[in-house]
Amino acid sequence: MNVLASLVVGHVNAGRYGPALEPAERLLAHARCVGDRRHEASALRFLGSVWEGLGRADEAAKAFAESVQADREVGEPAALVEDLASLGRVLSLHLERP
Repeated sequence: MNVLASLVVGHVNAGRYGPALEPAERLLAHARCVGDRRHEASALRFLGSVWEGLGRADEAAKAFAESVQADREVGEPAALVEDLASLGRVLSLHLERP
């Protein structure tokens, strides 16, 4: 799973959101398959960032909202703050669109 996460981060950091989508989705599927909520929250954050970079605010907001829930469940306050900030950013940009 770390290889997929590194691949997603590399693509996102380089601004290549399209190629980051498939590994981000695989990362999420793997975390869900093994039932690891902590990694699921992280994968959702990655996926939200990818969707945001692709200009897909609705999908990004959904991913960030799901990561909020997962991080609440596992008790990750620092990650929760990041989730909420990302969700707020996406929602505010989405609301500014005509």
